[in-house]
Amino acid sequence: MNSHKVEKSKSPLEEKERMDKEGRLKLIREEWYIQQELERKHEARKLEMIEDYERRRAQELKIDHKQKSLRRSKSNSPQRRTTDYKYLEK
Repeated sequence: MNSHKVEKSKSPLEEKERMDKEGRLKLIREEWYIQQELERKHEARKLEMIEDYERRRAQELKIDHKQKSLRRSKSNSPQRRTTDYKYLEK
């Protein structure tokens, strides 16, 4: 007795269905891969834009802080002004 299993030869219709299914699965995998790549690029771009925004915001805050400190040091109040009246009399 032969103990080896004998494979049935598949009908052409079964073979075609198997190939169609493999083709659909391959297409689904390719579409998924493309979608994942697009999402990675989107996340990288989003992170870049956030970092750029934070950099600009920090720079603007730094400039704004400098301007405020300059305004405070240039006071026009009479108590802060000193005039040399002797110089004006001559």
